[in-house]
Parts: sequence; C-alpha cells; structure tokens
Amino acid sequence: MPSKTMAKDIYQSLIADEKKFARMSGLKKSLFDILVKKVLEQIEDHQQAHPLSTRGKKSTMSIENKLLLMLMYYRNYHTYLTLSELFGISEGYANKTVRKMSKLVVKALPLGRKRRVGSEEIKAVIIDASEQRIERPQKKQGQYFSGKKNS
Repeated sequence: MPSKTMAKDIYQSLIADEKKFARMSGLKKSLFDILVKKVLEQIEDHQQAHPLSTRGKKSTMSIENKLLLMLMYYRNYHTYLTLSELFGISEGYANKTVRKMSKLVVKALPLGRKRRVGSEEIKAVIIDASEQRIERPQKKQGQYFSGKKNS
C-alpha cells in the first residue's frame, strides 16, 4: 500500500533568506505577510457567510505555502508538474490551489474594476499608433536604400 505523502513546507525553507524568497515569489517577506493576512480575512469572511458543519478533508498545506505556490506559478510560469513535485502534492491539487488562491488574492486586494474601452478611445489609439514616425538614416542612406523601386 503506497504511503501517504505530506506536502513539503517550502515556505519555511525560503524565509531564512530574504533575497531568495523575493526572487522566488516576487514579493518581499513583509508584503507577503500582509497578503497572507488579507487572504486569511477573505477566507474567514467566506466561512462566516457560508457556515458548514463539516468542510471536508483538511489540507496539509499551510496558507503561506498555498500563496507561495500561486506566486511562483505566476512569477516563473512553472508547470503544475514542476510545482507538484516541488511542493509534494498532485498536479490536480496544484492547479486547484492556484485557481483558489488567485480568486482570494483578487478579492483581498483593491486591484480596481474592469473598465470598458469605448469606441472613441479605440479610434484614438489606432490613430496615435498609425502616425508613428519611422526613422530612416539621413547620411549614408545608400547602404540601406538604393532609391530604385522594386516592381
């Protein structure tokens, strides 16, 4: 019978080195801690809004590791296979964790609302982009252009 594997605690191994943590996650440790608090608030708000007596099997991964997994996915574009091997979880659970944590982070941070772009703004962008000046050499132009038209 195969033994049940526990998720690896990558977070604890990375927090000892601030620079390494920032390079792997894309955030400084202090900002990461703030994000963890905001995500925990979102989870608590959700649980209060939707109380259940049993919520299924408890995860062996900490919130810090789940958030780190999501950040590493978006920062380094690892595959779910790579992340699953690194964190000691299945590919499906890595995918599920990234999706869930992404939703929680979007709710936790005031990232702004989606804006619709009107047709006037699109026309302005098209006109602006189409009127870009193309630089051509003024001296020694013969190296790049003979002056003859191709037919």
